[in-house]
Amino acid sequence: MSELAQISPGCIPADPDISGVGIRASIYAQNFFALALAFFTMTDSKFTKTEARIVAIQSRMIILTGCALLLSAFVQAKTFGMSTYHAVVTLNLGWVNSSNTFLHLFLYYYNLFTSGTAQDDEEQTLSPSQSRDAAQGQSDLRNQDPAQGTVQSRRSFLERMSDFLEKNESEKILIVFEPAIIGSLHFTILSAFGLWFWGTFSTFGAQVQCQPNFPIPIQILGHTIMVTSPVVRKASLVIYSALVIPFFNLIPIIIALYAPVLFLCPCIPFFCFLLAYTSGPTAPRLFFYFWCTVILVMDIMIAVVTESMIQQVESVVQPGESRWTYGQTLALFLLCLPVVDFFYAIRELTKPERDRMRREIRRMRRMGMSRAGGTQVEEGTRPRHGLGQREERPSQDTNPFEREGDQLEEELDSFCGLPRLFLRGLRMRHRRLQQNLSQGEADAPAAPEASPRTSSPLGHRNPVSSQHNDINPDTSTS
Repeated sequence: MSELAQISPGCIPADPDISGVGIRASIYAQNFFALALAFFTMTDSKFTKTEARIVAIQSRMIILTGCALLLSAFVQAKTFGMSTYHAVVTLNLGWVNSSNTFLHLFLYYYNLFTSGTAQDDEEQTLSPSQSRDAAQGQSDLRNQDPAQGTVQSRRSFLERMSDFLEKNESEKILIVFEPAIIGSLHFTILSAFGLWFWGTFSTFGAQVQCQPNFPIPIQILGHTIMVTSPVVRKASLVIYSALVIPFFNLIPIIIALYAPVLFLCPCIPFFCFLLAYTSGPTAPRLFFYFWCTVILVMDIMIAVVTESMIQQVESVVQPGESRWTYGQTLALFLLCLPVVDFFYAIRELTKPERDRMRREIRRMRRMGMSRAGGTQVEEGTRPRHGLGQREERPSQDTNPFEREGDQLEEELDSFCGLPRLFLRGLRMRHRRLQQNLSQGEADAPAAPEASPRTSSPLGHRNPVSSQHNDINPDTSTS
């Protein structure tokens, strides 16, 4: 910070099209929506082709936008010049956009470990013989030695990989892996820009800023590190050199992804045993949630480091950094597209569940109407009342299940575009209504067959006739 305090104000020219609040907010929000959509697709333990296609479209848009930003940075730095400060901001935003590449590699891993890429939209069921074989296999695995289970888990993983590659599922593989291929090109462009920046750091931006080798502070876990440090420069050159070659830059990510499966089995036998033989997709799904959490934490850390750096360097940047230019306004308007696509995707993914709930609501309303219809009386009849007994007019709503069903369906329509957290709450309420309905049918007394004009002993009203709304006390006899 002492080095930064010695620099005169206005040393760095303002460039709101790179570090403006609209650009940053647009990139952060797009990646957040993509990650939230990936979380949402795994809530039902299935990953269908429809879900894979929706996630791929969302991430492809973000990665292509990141490629356009990096290419624009190349052009601007080569023609008009770019300061060191804006180059660091560009690299940080590029790493945020690269998180979608990690996300699709994890989706690819999830489909690989569940023995298939994107499942079909129709649910697959096992025959009774297959179910018995699966149960027998799980029983044998529970009685297996842990050391032998380690070898079996590694062999099972390799067999799944070979079977997966031998299957003729090119279309499904393309749906999941195509954004990862585009992400590999994004890594190449990002690494090329990073190598150019760190390789020429001593002279980068000398034509636009007041001095070369500009000291920029970076806050990492509470520690301030200057970008002028030789350690930071060497580490950055090593990282970008490993990621600059197309398609080969995915190898370090894949190694880091499969390392817990291929190399940690001798150390943690129970981990591989659980990961390979857990019934259903629970273990791979938990592993996917773990890596998605890692991506979220990484994005949050990069965003915090970037925002902290912008606040510290604000004193030496010329006025106009917060000016709303054409680029910032366009970025915010373009943010509407992924937001609309996100809620449209949520609506499409919840459509089968919402249709099923509507059918249940209609069935519940029919049951309520049939129950209420059995207790209604004929129009024009008047019940008799006992002497001195005060008349009690029943409620106009003779079918509470009809009213409750209407209210539930209205709430379902209002929440149709929101995540399944709201739908789960509606399902709990629907289940409670069904329980009340079944309990009410069990406790309801049998309706008497007597005429509604007959009175009961001791002058009490007939409970069936009391539901009639048109009551004339003049016709009652003692």
